[in-house]
Amino acid sequence: MQLQTEVKKQPSKRKFKMPDAYVLLFFIALLCAIATYFVPAGEFKRVTNGTVTTTIPGSYHSVPQSPVGFVSFFTAIEKGMTLAAPIIFLILFTGGAIAILEKTGALDGLIYHVINKFRNQQLLFICIVAALFSLLGTTGIIVNSVIGFIPIGIIVARTLKWDAIVGVAIIYLGTYAGFNATILSPSPLGISQKIAELPMFSGIGLRTAIYISFLIATILYINWYIKR
Repeated sequence: MQLQTEVKKQPSKRKFKMPDAYVLLFFIALLCAIATYFVPAGEFKRVTNGTVTTTIPGSYHSVPQSPVGFVSFFTAIEKGMTLAAPIIFLILFTGGAIAILEKTGALDGLIYHVINKFRNQQLLFICIVAALFSLLGTTGIIVNSVIGFIPIGIIVARTLKWDAIVGVAIIYLGTYAGFNATILSPSPLGISQKIAELPMFSGIGLRTAIYISFLIATILYINWYIKR
């Protein structure tokens, strides 16, 4: 007689799933709206110089409480999108253009072509590849997605008898040398200049000089690391 044992299946525990970004933004806005009912209201005095509005230090004072109502909470989202329309459309169009370049393979093809063409000329290879990725970084085309190209840099570095760190540095440091002194990146630069009430993409000359100095320092550092 065979004994049959019933195996009770343990109910699988539901794993926490990160909510969508829009859900998080909605609840953050809701929390801020609720806070208007009990956080004391106050403001700084402001002065306008030309087109730039600045606050006067030490001018903070209390103002009557004006909590956000139910209808005002939802209309505030629409008003915010209307005021930020230039930035929203700029990011949408540039993001769409970048997506087309990625989907057609044109961007990947350019990167692979440059790497293969200059892989046998060591110093020139460092200069060209670091400059290419810095241009992609300073224009916002490649930022977080640069991680996908790091394995290629490591393989090429190993082929040239270099440390794997060199392969990572050429790709990663090159990209962020450009991104940290962004010249035309619409997302961080456009938004920050809009908040600061500065003309769009103003100060491009200074940022270009800083970008070039960052790039030169990066190339010299990588070259020093190889020769040490």
